[in-house]
Amino acid sequence: MTISELNANIASGSCGFNQVKKNTLHEFLNKFQVFRLEDLNEFIKTKEPEKIIDPDTRNNLLAHYIKQGRLQRVRREVYQTIPPGESSENYSLDPYLLASKLSDDAVLSHHTALEAHAKAYSIFNTFYYWTKKEIRYPFEYQGVKFKAVQQPKISLEKKQENFGIKLIYRKEQVLKVTTLERTFVDVLDRPKLAGSWEEIWRSLASIDYFDIDEIFQYCSLLENATIFAKVGFYLEQNQKRLAITDRELDKFSKFKPQGPHYLERQSISTKAGKLFQRWNLIVPDEVLEETWNENL
Repeated sequence: MTISELNANIASGSCGFNQVKKNTLHEFLNKFQVFRLEDLNEFIKTKEPEKIIDPDTRNNLLAHYIKQGRLQRVRREVYQTIPPGESSENYSLDPYLLASKLSDDAVLSHHTALEAHAKAYSIFNTFYYWTKKEIRYPFEYQGVKFKAVQQPKISLEKKQENFGIKLIYRKEQVLKVTTLERTFVDVLDRPKLAGSWEEIWRSLASIDYFDIDEIFQYCSLLENATIFAKVGFYLEQNQKRLAITDRELDKFSKFKPQGPHYLERQSISTKAGKLFQRWNLIVPDEVLEETWNENL
């Protein structure tokens, strides 16, 4: 079907995925601000299970809506809807929604997860998401950067890549995001994906409760002694505030590294630090003294 034929059929009310109801398509476009092709296919199947989705008809229909200014193609298989009265040149897409659709298994992670949980100290212009798909170069859209992060290999091997993930609603769409517990471990494991230590410490300070069992399970899943040490150190430093028991801390200390490890790898030769023997962890003076408070 050509675009001209498609336009004629739309005008006569006889177009779509083998005559998908016009109201169904309008409902979808009104509901989804950003979507993948499989979202559209699934929506049609749910609303009209008797219909057969023809890819050529679907693609021509998308091209029609793009020409009409109702849709904007973001990247391959990803589209955003443009509200009536708005233009694609001036309409700003919600970056959280876009990040959640850049892969069919995207999970908001690291600093972006902190922001999604309203626990981040600052707002970043880079959005991170976990995926088990092949990592591509960072993607930029409307001046915002999006960076994919490879799921830990060991979690894939154990088929536990969905551990510590919850669903949240944002503008009537469902997004996957790491729980606060998994996010806490992830940002300590890869601090570069959460900003400076000041940003991390200030963000984590806004969290007043953790499910310690979930944190321990995630650390155990990753099988990384340094992570046990980092997590245990932080929990000990905030033991009273978070109501952490000595018994809970002992669970983590049993899996500490055999020798001294650094809170951050860059500290090995560039920053002074202190060794905490309980964790075999060398912590930079910047973190211990929270030097960022000196400028307040």
